[in-house]
Amino acid sequence: IPVTLQRLAYLSRRALSTPPGHTLKRLREEVTRVAWRPWTHVYPGLVGDRRLTSDTGAQSIDALWGVLAEAPFFLHPSDRDRWTTAFIDRYPEARTAIVADAERVLRHEFDLLGSGARTLGSPLPWHQDFKTGRAWPLQYSPDIEFSELDRPTDVKVPWELSRCQHFGVLGQAYWLTGDERYAQEYVNEVADWIARNPWGQGVNWICAMDVALRAANWIWGFHFFAGSRACANQTFRGQLLRSLYLHGEWVSTHLEKGPVNGNHYLTDGVGLVFLGTFFKRTAKGRRWLDQGRAIVLDEMLVQVAGDGVDFEGSTAYHRLVLELFLTAYQLLRIHRETVPAAQWQRFERMFEFVEAYVKPDGLAPLLGDADDGRE
Repeated sequence: IPVTLQRLAYLSRRALSTPPGHTLKRLREEVTRVAWRPWTHVYPGLVGDRRLTSDTGAQSIDALWGVLAEAPFFLHPSDRDRWTTAFIDRYPEARTAIVADAERVLRHEFDLLGSGARTLGSPLPWHQDFKTGRAWPLQYSPDIEFSELDRPTDVKVPWELSRCQHFGVLGQAYWLTGDERYAQEYVNEVADWIARNPWGQGVNWICAMDVALRAANWIWGFHFFAGSRACANQTFRGQLLRSLYLHGEWVSTHLEKGPVNGNHYLTDGVGLVFLGTFFKRTAKGRRWLDQGRAIVLDEMLVQVAGDGVDFEGSTAYHRLVLELFLTAYQLLRIHRETVPAAQWQRFERMFEFVEAYVKPDGLAPLLGDADDGRE
């Protein structure tokens, strides 16, 4: 309580020197921040197996799992043999590289944000900047001071690890080899992450963009591994589905909207498209889908100029934003959700810009900002 009073006093002093609209916005944010603190302890207990099965009309978690595995997505278990055969025929050398990358994941060897290959051990340091050893506390995430500009720490290191972007590599290796170790690694990491990152607690719930990306990567993993032996455990199935539902609730209520919306807000929308299509049998899932669809449609005409160039003026961010729109629009189309012609036309111009700046040798100039930790 004293901390909250100090923050409110600070905001009151700032109010004298800031526009009234900005002050009201900050006060609303502060009230919301305080109100959500106890809710993070209550709400997860309300989202159990019974809630999920009741909302979806499924008879059990296993039945719901089966329904979700059959839902439209970029890939389907029935495609596995046909796709992997075609892939190996066309890219015979790629299989070795993919499996090697997946083996590094099994060893917990990661190269994050320019760190170089580092073996992180087990369990994975979800809350730590392993470059400096800095670990952030497990407390209500909006209360965590994470920028620390006076210290050589980088909160994006645990954020990047917790995005779980390596699940795609594990899934590809599983489809190519059928090796259950890759599916088991997915199960182990998800279960460990859930156990050590309670909803709204810790550094990995601070940024809604990272929550959205994590949810999307978990859903990709679900579709790769849904039929594996490792995912047959009913307890794990319930844990994963409940946590994804909680991810949807967090992103939906913590959108990174500001005076100028950028790739964070767009990513929030993409995450809601993933979570909304995944849970669209539920009322909240349908709302998340509508919310995400509105964001990815509106922002195409706001963030991308008529010539097809992203407003940030960066080739790296242009590609990021293009890939976000591409993924969201394709998933919407798979689910027969309408994307208007104006958005498709602007989308086509984005590709034309990429085609214009890519050199004949396939390389591209680095213009403007980038955020990958590399030179």
